[in-house]
Amino acid sequence: MFNIADYKCYVGYYKNLGYGFRIYYQKRTKGTLLAQNYCYYNTKEDATEAMRAKVKTLIGIQRDLLDFDKL
Repeated sequence: MFNIADYKCYVGYYKNLGYGFRIYYQKRTKGTLLAQNYCYYNTKEDATEAMRAKVKTLIGIQRDLLDFDKL
């Protein structure tokens, strides 16, 4: 089982590369990097959609059960 509050997701701009994302699992005081993309995106929206798909894959639940506003 997982707690959605244990996952922290960040979408940011990487100079000369474009937008990308990182997903951390924060069960303890130090976060463990679960996923970091190596494909960069032209828009923040594209990076956000890719991040959402990756979170869905990582925790194995349907998108409609996950409230991304809490991440």
